[in-house]
Amino acid sequence: MLPKTKGPSTIQALMARCPANTPTSQCTRCQFEPINGDKLFYCHCGARGIKMSQGRTEPVNDHWKSDKCITITNAPKNTRPLTDFFKKRPAEDAVPTANPCPKPKSQIQGVPCAGMNDDTWVRPDTDFLIIDCILGSPSEYHGSRPRWVVCEELFKTREESKLTTKQVTQLQSVLQAEATWRIDRKGDPRFWSTLGTHGSAGLFKNMDVFEGLVKAVASRATREKDGKSLRGLRVQQPWDDFTMTLWAISPAAGRFVRANLHSRDARSLRETQRLSGMQLADGLDLSNFVRISEQIKKLGYNGPLALGSDQTVCVKTLRVYNGCIVGAQGGDVAFSGAKDLQAKVKSILENDSLCTKVRAYTIQVPLPNVPTFVVAMLASYNNEKSEDILTLHDTAISLAQKAGLNILSIGSDGAANELSAQAMLANLANETLSFSFVGLGVKIHVPLIGQPPRQIVAVQDPKHARKTAANQILSGARCLAFGRFYFGIGQLTEILTSENSPLYQHDVHNSDKQDDGRAYRTFSSETVKAALNLSDGTGLAVYLFVCGKLCDAWLNRHMGHSERVRSAWTAAFFLRKWNSYLQKRKQETGSMMSPEKNGISPQSLKIFTQLAESLIALIISHREYYPEFPLLPWKHGTEMCEHLFGLLRIISPNFTVLDARQLVPKLFAIIKGIMTGTFKVPSSEHIHAGYKHCFEDEGDKPTGDLGYFPSDHELREDLSVAEQRATHLARLCGMDVPTDAIDDSVDLPTDLEIFDNDTQPDPSQTEGISECTICDISESRSRDIEVVYRFDPSETDESEVFETAAAMMGERQKLDVQLTEIDENAVVETHLNRARLTLSDLLNTPSTDALCRLTNSTGTALNISSIVEIRQKHDSEVKKKHGNERKRKHLNDVIGSVSSTDTLSPSECSKLVAVLVKDSNTATDSSISRMHRWNIHVKLSLADVQRNTTTSRDMSWLVGNGVISVTNPIKPMKFFLAICNNKLYIGKVLAVYEYINDKHRWVASATKRDKLSYISAQLYSHQPDMPIAMSYVSGKPHEYMFAHLEASKIHYLFPETRGSNLDEPRSGMVLLPESISQMVDAMASSDYNIKTFNCNLASQRSKKK
Repeated sequence: MLPKTKGPSTIQALMARCPANTPTSQCTRCQFEPINGDKLFYCHCGARGIKMSQGRTEPVNDHWKSDKCITITNAPKNTRPLTDFFKKRPAEDAVPTANPCPKPKSQIQGVPCAGMNDDTWVRPDTDFLIIDCILGSPSEYHGSRPRWVVCEELFKTREESKLTTKQVTQLQSVLQAEATWRIDRKGDPRFWSTLGTHGSAGLFKNMDVFEGLVKAVASRATREKDGKSLRGLRVQQPWDDFTMTLWAISPAAGRFVRANLHSRDARSLRETQRLSGMQLADGLDLSNFVRISEQIKKLGYNGPLALGSDQTVCVKTLRVYNGCIVGAQGGDVAFSGAKDLQAKVKSILENDSLCTKVRAYTIQVPLPNVPTFVVAMLASYNNEKSEDILTLHDTAISLAQKAGLNILSIGSDGAANELSAQAMLANLANETLSFSFVGLGVKIHVPLIGQPPRQIVAVQDPKHARKTAANQILSGARCLAFGRFYFGIGQLTEILTSENSPLYQHDVHNSDKQDDGRAYRTFSSETVKAALNLSDGTGLAVYLFVCGKLCDAWLNRHMGHSERVRSAWTAAFFLRKWNSYLQKRKQETGSMMSPEKNGISPQSLKIFTQLAESLIALIISHREYYPEFPLLPWKHGTEMCEHLFGLLRIISPNFTVLDARQLVPKLFAIIKGIMTGTFKVPSSEHIHAGYKHCFEDEGDKPTGDLGYFPSDHELREDLSVAEQRATHLARLCGMDVPTDAIDDSVDLPTDLEIFDNDTQPDPSQTEGISECTICDISESRSRDIEVVYRFDPSETDESEVFETAAAMMGERQKLDVQLTEIDENAVVETHLNRARLTLSDLLNTPSTDALCRLTNSTGTALNISSIVEIRQKHDSEVKKKHGNERKRKHLNDVIGSVSSTDTLSPSECSKLVAVLVKDSNTATDSSISRMHRWNIHVKLSLADVQRNTTTSRDMSWLVGNGVISVTNPIKPMKFFLAICNNKLYIGKVLAVYEYINDKHRWVASATKRDKLSYISAQLYSHQPDMPIAMSYVSGKPHEYMFAHLEASKIHYLFPETRGSNLDEPRSGMVLLPESISQMVDAMASSDYNIKTFNCNLASQRSKKK
């Protein structure tokens, strides 16, 4: 038997199959590693270890067959070891030789450089382009020695950073001298081709000014090349308007542009302005109106026009122009010679007749992107009366009709003399265009004035009205309240301090009452939502919702006229109910509550009422006289005057009467360019916040059928819907006033002194006038998306449904009869479309109940989602990047908009800093507080209290701790005792006001009586021997008592101590602790009340002396 031969091991047999083996060598890069009785195989391809369980080789074979291993194994040079690149030492040579022959060097053949390729210098042997060298080369000079060699030769150093400026200049000169060619990086050879490509692609399609600039510069270069003069060189109109605006703002800048680019010279500009025909004659002159009439006829427009009138301050001075003295009140004064000139100037100065105000009359075509026309710049009297303004209005309307101008409306900014003049203007008419709804007390009369008679609608500016509504909340002269709710500046302060507040610090405290942005943010949907989130903010939310809808009914560009009427008259009916409720409460509470103390000012109520009435007046006037023209309500008012004054102050911050008149042609060119979108004018530090209106480039076209005007029947339906909305809100607030008890007549007070907000009134003239008269009314600082409501079938009355259906069928039958009588060949297509729209409205009239869901189904709470949704839809936010009616930006919004990198750009840093500064409480009061001390300091004397009490020691301690002090400050939500009309009341502080700088200013708390003026409070009637005091009378649980009390009526302030805290078991009710009940009963006695009354009377008499 032959002996058994030992075969190869498993590892050797496996390695013999390695694909990396060669015929002469075996793979040495595959390795094995024992692990826990098994082996891990590491392949030469670098894959992860393969476990060979119990010595199985199948996983390794499968791996060698994988695509990844095959690809790496077959890759060239991958199997060559690193040692192959090094020469072995002689001792390591396998077969050393005594005289090894040196390896022959490779022969290098010199080949000429193929150069670089280019379209103008073709080199077929190379793919490198000349432009590649220009863009990729780090050096500017080519063909010379390296820079470091030259640097070392000249300055014995290779580091250019150590060279001085003079040495660097020397190095550059040497390199330039040795260079064969140099790359000039000062110009982009592809600039003009790139510019042409962008122009051909339409990148500059809407940049008419830039296109005019390029053509003007090209024409100038061509003429200068040919040696020709620049005289008579024409430029495009957009560039011409731009340069004219530049000349108007800064003549030096205009000359600079002409010298370096091209534009008209000063002489040509003056001639152009003369030929434009926009120069104004003094006063209300017929020639001014005729000139504007010709301009409007060139536009092809013969529809209604909006007339606006407003004032602004000017510099008091006299100048001579065309033989007249300009700058005196009333107009120009002619003179005949030097002596006459001297005498008249002396008379003007002695009589203090220098003009301080300029009154402008403007005419606006109520369509988008049409410039404003100025027809008069008058030197006004300082104290204009209503009769003076009436004479001017009547003359302006008469001259406009003679010139063929169809004046539809005349705007006012809310001043009392302006309102009175508008009312007197209506009395001049013998005929009227009327609309009435007797059931709701709506009576509207549009006066027809002139020959032939034309309707003239008196309009209040809606933006001024919005500022007036915002100012009412900030007033310290009243405690605004209705039903069971109150609202005031304290709640705005809560919103201001809340997270992500929509208000800025200066929107609430130390605010500019003529800032349009502040008024917009106050009535925005975000502020309404924030008010609804307050525990006691329902009253504020209702007021913001109602007044916001009133103003947005004019300013919103996406609302149909029917919804405008509903929105405006919801506010009007609610304000009527509020005023009537306060009249009723005045009788019930003995004047503790009244419209003067708890409602908005009478002048503001008149303004808001006139806004609602004039909206219907415009609709019926358009429907009867101008049915083919759409109605844009926001184009009527005094905003065009604000634009004029704002631009006037950009050109000349301190202008005279003559300056204002002579700048009109320049102003017209600027306004024309801005409103047509040719260019934009940046804001100026001389423009007050009230001037920052959004009127540039009205590209946001209005939507909705603004050319469809509701019939009288539809208007009455809209008024019914508005009245139901107002009724629901009034009942929610606790004002259940019968309709027949509502007083729809609002008389304007006749004893109001008139002050323009451009100047501060003389304190001696304002004595005795309430603060609301001066500060609450916004005067000039110069200055159809159908809403779908939820419908509740369970609340719809069947009789009402059948009645409404019968009315609709009757209207439909009438319409069918009218349609059958129409001659189709003579009917214009637009009339047919309008008739079809009317028919559709009749067939799809929404339910009135569905349109009134401002409250929940029970009427006990606001429908928050509907309130916020409606305000968002009707919000008249300015979405352009001009104007200041924009929402507040928060820090998170800015952080989210900036770049995510650690390094911020300067503009991003500026945004962050601006938001942080506005978020911080940086408001400072720089005014000097005037000491205002009450002469009556009511001090409790125990000798005047009933002697039969057994708690005199306890009462002394209590009375001593009821004084306003540092340890016992008066602040909201604290309770006090007050005596009014010889009756004791328990009051809860709602707001505290101090008399500072001739104003009643809100403060968070007060520690002294010295400056206290008013305390807004909720009062609870005290009944002797009753531990509970109620803020309402039996049977009327929703009619709370709110009062605006003088500080002298507060006799005791409850300290925040244990045993003296009052408890409110429910709204409108206070529970008195037993420890203070006896003191309250003692102060309620007749003896104490008589003593207090006598003290007050004696103090008043001494004060009069």
